[in-house]
Amino acid sequence: MNNNMKKWMITAMIMTVMFVAIVGTSSATAAPVYTPPYWSNQIGSFTYNGHEVGAYSNGNEKFVYPYRGTFGYQFQCVEYVNRFYFQALGHKNMVGTGNANTYFLTASSKELVAYKNGGTTPPQMGDIICSNGNGVNLGHVAIVRQVLPDSIRVIHQNF
Repeated sequence: MNNNMKKWMITAMIMTVMFVAIVGTSSATAAPVYTPPYWSNQIGSFTYNGHEVGAYSNGNEKFVYPYRGTFGYQFQCVEYVNRFYFQALGHKNMVGTGNANTYFLTASSKELVAYKNGGTTPPQMGDIICSNGNGVNLGHVAIVRQVLPDSIRVIHQNF
């Protein structure tokens, strides 16, 4: 066996080991299997103040589930924020107080306090993060679930 053949065999063995390691790792953390209809599948949850509040799939970004529930249009980002604040924080139900793109500017009418980006008050667990949609869409809201030194993690619906 010449040197080129040995190098090729060693490379093939290394690639095989890497492939097995990757496949083995991937199968250990299999993604959940969602069944039709794709809306209403629980995709996560956040426990805060001893209350677990589930987040659910909206199906896809172009679909708006046509039914309004106790906290707003089901499976939308605003519905999750309203439900979370009501269930985990005992806050008043904010249904019907506006789309996500209005949350920041109308915070006081919702009995919330708005803090601008870059201010002296950093986000805290349980806060609402708002996007105004830049005039393109109805914005987005999410709940801060973890604050890290250089970033935050959120939970939300219809993202």
